[in-house]
Amino acid sequence: MRIVVHGQQAFGKAVLERLLERGENVVAVFCAPDKEGRPRDPLAAFAEEKGLPVHQPKSWKTPEALELMRSYEPDLCVMAYVTLFVPQAVLDVPKLGTIQYHPSLLPLHRGPSSINWPIAMGETRTGLTIFWPDEGLDEGPILLQKEVEIGPDETLGDVYFKKLFPLGVDAMMEAVDLVRAGKAPKIPQDHSKATYESWFKKELAEIDWSKPVSEVYNLIRATNPSPGAWSTIKGTKLDIFDSAKLDGSGTPGEIVAITGEGIQVAAKGGRILIKRVRPPGGQKIPATEYAVSAGLKVGDRFDPPSPKSAAEPKKGSGGSSAAVKSDIEIAREAKMKPIQEVGAKLGIPPEALLLYGPTKAKVSFDFINTLKDRPDGKLILVTAITPTPAGEGKTTTTVGLGDALNRIGKKAMSCLREPSLGPCFGMKGGAAGGGYAQVVPMEDINLHFTGDFHAISSANNLLAAMIDNHIYWGNELGIDPRRIAWRRVMDMNDRALRSIVNSLGGVANGFPRQDGFDITVASEVMAILCLATDHKDLQRRLGNIVVAYTRDRKPIYARDLKADGAMTVLLKDALMPNLVQTLENNPVFVHGGPFANIAHGCNSVLATRTALKLADYVVTEAGFGADLGAEKFFDIKCRKTGLKPSAAVIVATVRALKMHGGVAKDDLKTENVEAVRKGGENLKRHIENVRKFGVPPVVAINRFISDTDAELKAVMEIAESAGTRAFACTHWADGGKGAEDLARHVVEICESGKAEFKFLYPDDMPLWDKIKTVATSLYGAADISADASVRNQLKEFEDNGYGHLPICMAKTQYSFSTNPNLRGAPTGHVVNVREVILSAGAEFVVAVCGDIMRMPGLPRVPAAEQIRLNEQGQIEGLF
Repeated sequence: MRIVVHGQQAFGKAVLERLLERGENVVAVFCAPDKEGRPRDPLAAFAEEKGLPVHQPKSWKTPEALELMRSYEPDLCVMAYVTLFVPQAVLDVPKLGTIQYHPSLLPLHRGPSSINWPIAMGETRTGLTIFWPDEGLDEGPILLQKEVEIGPDETLGDVYFKKLFPLGVDAMMEAVDLVRAGKAPKIPQDHSKATYESWFKKELAEIDWSKPVSEVYNLIRATNPSPGAWSTIKGTKLDIFDSAKLDGSGTPGEIVAITGEGIQVAAKGGRILIKRVRPPGGQKIPATEYAVSAGLKVGDRFDPPSPKSAAEPKKGSGGSSAAVKSDIEIAREAKMKPIQEVGAKLGIPPEALLLYGPTKAKVSFDFINTLKDRPDGKLILVTAITPTPAGEGKTTTTVGLGDALNRIGKKAMSCLREPSLGPCFGMKGGAAGGGYAQVVPMEDINLHFTGDFHAISSANNLLAAMIDNHIYWGNELGIDPRRIAWRRVMDMNDRALRSIVNSLGGVANGFPRQDGFDITVASEVMAILCLATDHKDLQRRLGNIVVAYTRDRKPIYARDLKADGAMTVLLKDALMPNLVQTLENNPVFVHGGPFANIAHGCNSVLATRTALKLADYVVTEAGFGADLGAEKFFDIKCRKTGLKPSAAVIVATVRALKMHGGVAKDDLKTENVEAVRKGGENLKRHIENVRKFGVPPVVAINRFISDTDAELKAVMEIAESAGTRAFACTHWADGGKGAEDLARHVVEICESGKAEFKFLYPDDMPLWDKIKTVATSLYGAADISADASVRNQLKEFEDNGYGHLPICMAKTQYSFSTNPNLRGAPTGHVVNVREVILSAGAEFVVAVCGDIMRMPGLPRVPAAEQIRLNEQGQIEGLF
């Protein structure tokens, strides 16, 4: 295997040395140019010593550099510490590809200084990644990773030279072996979890002694030996290296003791023992020696830091240029109010709250029933363009808009869906917003919360058990085991359970039959809970569930099995809305959570109705794009409840529009106004679709740091050409303040009375025509198709009295079509209806279109692999 090595410095030399020791056929070495006045690069010097050709191109962007790489006809390029930009054309020259070393666990800590930042942030683990580079910043697929511990007193030098350096050399050899054997994986990175680190420059290493002692200590560790933490005292800039963290008190920045060990300086909550320092132009010396020579004494104080940008890593999304912490760090710093205080803002008395700890509660039905005669507030729907892997931020915008409305003096609250455990441990992540537009307590909400999903799973599976039990004990109702329409559920992604055979193991276990599991959020019980108006309506709907058919095709209902009463009991508390708060202490109902691609995708009717009685403005969201969640919100939720929205906010991002315009994800950081305009056809289709329901739309641009002014202007022009306005919002980075302009415009729309809400189709339209209307009017389809069995099934539903029900379309969320790869605003396609399912309890008919599954699977590298408890009992790896 012909190998070229591309790298520099000691690490590059060590990798080359190991390759040669193994007898590898290294045909050339590429190295960064030597800097004037500096010694020869160790890699270049070693390669020349071994008689290898060495090249040091100043740039890889020239045709000459590309041809130089081609001339060696390499099978593999091994990149060991490369700082020059390498174009994709060069990376693609080796027959087997290019592999690169990065000292972090990607996608965390992309960019330079990826070792400094984890230490400065107090993280206890880091690692290295060998990956397949592309033109993005450390964004290519992962080949392998190694994890290491960051000791509580370890410095940058300790972590790199004792751990990541030698382990990195070993890992690179392992990667070479995997490539040679044809077993090297290419595992896509989860870009939603990426953090980007700038150079940890000297100005960022200035010590602020007013910070907690642990932060000061971590900063010193993270910059030892380079670039070196520093502080000024008596006008002298002093670099600080070896140190220790001590207990004690004192005024921050004040020298409280000078001993043989060093200088003790007070910080918030403790002291720092400075052991070694470096004065300007000098060498590192013991701190005590410097104190004597400089005449320092107890009581002298280090100067406060000079003004500078906050030394924090940037996450991959957001808005303003201000750096912000990860979602979970922000959430943990939240100053939450007792939930009784949050309820009091809405006029909810403490006795009306069923507490789940100090910051979560359910609202009692006794209180809800007292609100019936109150007038409703204005209802605002937040929806989005067609989703892409680049992310849109619909929940974040819902939270940010709710906070913004409160900031401009309006009594407002938000209504959200509860997150499912499946995506939390899979790939999508949680659903509590992000950045400074979050709902808290975030960790609780994203995990078990108040137990609603467990209650739904239990009720669903009780019914499944009673079906099989009825058959076992004689089958009095004549259930045809081949026509059982009810499946078990669990709130987890598990493809192995999509299709199973149950009741194996003998007669005592019942009658074997083919069965399967859905994810809990796809259960009809979930939809019923979210559409029920009270316990009586809940039991009625549960009783109406069609669980099976007899041999002569007559439906069997849950009430026939006498399951509806027990199911209602299991859901008694789950039906009550859950009250929590935003980071800005504004009230939020988080209740129910059906997916919008396989169910109706809206939070509970009870939560929305109750919110409208308590607030003047209620912001709610519907899952995925406006073609799915918003259509179902209008045609199912509003149809069944009489809700009438006053405005709709369509969330879009420059990144997503560029993807709809044909740009690859790895190229999204490059300005491309033409692609924004091309992808804008998707946004215009969604604007037109929302208008078909008589609801005035406005566009919220969820701004990212990489968005350029020209791209933002293009989105605004697209919105204007479609007859509405677009507002660039920075709520992710700035909280409600970043969405105030949007909030003012939304209020203006609501108060204008422009909304003339209407449904897309009437109740008495045939079911087939309802499906066709949605597909042709909203999806841009030319027609729909289905085999005879689907048409016959729809006819049977109509004959049984269900023809008046609305349609719930189940299709991919990634396209207007049923092809998830067909982005933009396609037209002329045909929507194939694969099957139809009667949800008689939820009171809609599900039309399953294309390849859509009701039980997701986990990705190759599930998020669960990164989630753990640390020694302090805190959750790590969760967002």
